[in-house]
Amino acid sequence: DKPYGRTDDHRTVVIDGEGKIGEFVFVSIDDATTAALIGKRVDSMVPQGAQ
Repeated sequence: DKPYGRTDDHRTVVIDGEGKIGEFVFVSIDDATTAALIGKRVDSMVPQGAQ
């Protein structure tokens, strides 16, 4: 299994060894960016729905 999930609306679920830690939506994302996000803390990113 991949350590992250992606959908057409660029929603990325970032997961650490203990399970799902956060779900985030990006305006744009690519594989390199996604890979860089793996293992990041929730507080280092913008949660879904934040404006």
